Amino acid sequence: LPNIAPSITLDSPQSGTTFPVGSNIALAATAIDLDGTISKVEFFAGALLIGTATVPTSGTVYSVTWTNVNSGAYAITAKATDNLNGTTNSSIVNINVVSQTGLSPIADAYVRDGASATTNFGTANELQTQVSSVGSNRETYIKFDITAVTGIVNAKLRLYGRLSDTSGTDVPATVYP
Repeated sequence: LPNIAPSITLDSPQSGTTFPVGSNIALAATAIDLDGTISKVEFFAGALLIGTATVPTSGTVYSVTWTNVNSGAYAITAKATDNLNGTTNSSIVNINVVSQTGLSPIADAYVRDGASATTNFGTANELQTQVSSVGSNRETYIKFDITAVTGIVNAKLRLYGRLSDTSGTDVPATVYP
């Protein structure tokens, strides 16, 4: 009887996932051989061998950890080999590993309403946001130049501040693209 090639599915990571540079990425694949046994599962980033698992970690799942991953876009595959050297490759899973460098604002200011509505406080050493009576409301603006940023699918904006008002007033925040 001819050898039946094994089947393999790359379970993790999920396609489209983004990781920070230096991550340890868990790679897992389910491999089954209907007429024999799985002798090894190899994990690849393109043509580069990341690691090999010869024993399942659970049932029919084989896994390795890819450590300290550099930035880049990677096409991950897994290759199952059975006891008669039959092989099957998984479908490609595309992931991104990105540097988490911060952007510095190129401009900032806060503006007030009422009598100070035309004054730009862009030279102030702190940005103030306030919800108050007319004439004392303040809105803060921060501008970033992202024209050189490419290949980003998701981003997080983190602003840190301090609350000097103890009355429990909420300070609304809105982000505009």
